[in-house]
Amino acid sequence: MNKEKTELRAINNFFGKNSKRLNCYQSVLEAFSEEFDIFDKEIEDGISFGRGNAKDGECGAVYAVRYILNKIKNPEKVDEFLNSFIKTLGSTKCLELKSKKVSCDKSIKNAVNIFIDILNS
Repeated sequence: MNKEKTELRAINNFFGKNSKRLNCYQSVLEAFSEEFDIFDKEIEDGISFGRGNAKDGECGAVYAVRYILNKIKNPEKVDEFLNSFIKTLGSTKCLELKSKKVSCDKSIKNAVNIFIDILNS
């Protein structure tokens, strides 16, 4: 899995450069769709998980990685991912990230990169 290519795909999804504009959750899911057999319906169903609307106010990009880890039956990696994301950006909560001036695209980039690093470890 190419980190730079996957990151660019996720960012382009977010800014609508690949097709229609996707939210942070959908952008991450779509970027990993081929590797993890994520179907269009799963991506479409994530329409409500952007803008801090994921469970417990979690960042949509974080919630997407959590979803994938559970889908591939690797839930023990969730805590490792969350801890690394918090160490890097200070929180996993959308509103807290925004209050720290962390942009959605920065959250997406970090979620993708940390996830790939964890998968490769």
